[in-house]
Amino acid sequence: MQDTEWYQDLLLNLEVPLGRLGGTINAMELMLLGLEQVKDPYADGLYMLWDCLREAEEALHRALSLEQ
Repeated sequence: MQDTEWYQDLLLNLEVPLGRLGGTINAMELMLLGLEQVKDPYADGLYMLWDCLREAEEALHRALSLEQ
C-alpha cells in the first residue's frame, strides 16, 4: 500500500470519530453557555474541559492537514 492510499484510508477511518468529537465539543459549548447564563459555579470547570477538547481537535485537524 502506497503512502497516499494509507493516508486516504486513515482519513476515512477518522471521519466518524472526528465528527463525534466535533459534535461533543459543540454540545459542551451549548451546555457551557447555559451554565454561564444562570451563573452556575460549575461553568468554569466545564469551560476548562471544553477549551482543552477544542484545542486538541484543532491540533488534530492541523496535523492531519500537514500530511496531505
